[in-house]
Amino acid sequence: MLRIEDVRMFVRTTQLGSFSSVARESGIMPAQVSAAILRLEKTLGVRLFVRTTRSLRMTREGATYLPYAHEMLEVIRAGSESLENQTGELKDELRISMPSDVGRSTLLPLITAFCKKHPGVAVNLMFTDTVSDVHQHPVDIAVRYGILPDKSYVALPLAEYNKRILVASPAYLEHHGAPHSLEEIADRDCILFTLNGHPYASWSFYNNQQKHTLSVKSRFVCNDSETSRRLALEGVGIAYKSWLDVHQDIAENRLVPVLPHLTGVKNPLSFISPHRSQITPTARALYAEFKSHFDRLSVQFPFTD
Repeated sequence: MLRIEDVRMFVRTTQLGSFSSVARESGIMPAQVSAAILRLEKTLGVRLFVRTTRSLRMTREGATYLPYAHEMLEVIRAGSESLENQTGELKDELRISMPSDVGRSTLLPLITAFCKKHPGVAVNLMFTDTVSDVHQHPVDIAVRYGILPDKSYVALPLAEYNKRILVASPAYLEHHGAPHSLEEIADRDCILFTLNGHPYASWSFYNNQQKHTLSVKSRFVCNDSETSRRLALEGVGIAYKSWLDVHQDIAENRLVPVLPHLTGVKNPLSFISPHRSQITPTARALYAEFKSHFDRLSVQFPFTD
């Protein structure tokens, strides 16, 4: 008898590349994943993978079966979605990856409110600023900053208007004085953020549609965007932050825009998923909550170009 869970294990193995990765995602032992694949192979009467001690390769038969497996899971998902739409009750578990700063300050309160409204929803939250491959990591939804180069996944806009902005604490500006030009920024202590292991030390701005790029120095380098914001609040230097990360600090005068006549580079926020089948009714409802919040926030956005 064909087991749907075995089909799911097969599809995830093709996506993640190993039994151990699927096991970690599912919270089971690799042997259980292997047993599921063996059961499916026995049911179908073909080998789906060639296994060696160091690699796992899909067979021609496995490649032939894969689109049908996807279609089967999609039909089951659509049926479940239809039932959920009839009952109006959301029941799901979502694995969500998000940036550390906007994730904790903005998205986390939205998620907790959403789960209170829908008690049948459970979430597994991961905070990371690494631009990881959502096809290879076990997430249903990832919230990501920046221009997204990979078009193979589903991407829904959250805050296309967002840009970067220079900020510093009032205490820093009182002690060191406010800079009046980009050349002065180059001589100041700046707070650098590392992305995928590389310091983001080249800052770009637009002034009257002309692009200016500045190389900055720092005594404070970190790999966590929330930490870079906290360092700015501590008054150790000037930070080049996403406006979404610091808008509340600016509104409450904990941080002050520096050279506000300059426009930072675009830094849109997106809601992405590896496959359209993972945009469940619950994921769509959560997206609607996120989008509504960021749409309301857009009226506070200081840039018009």
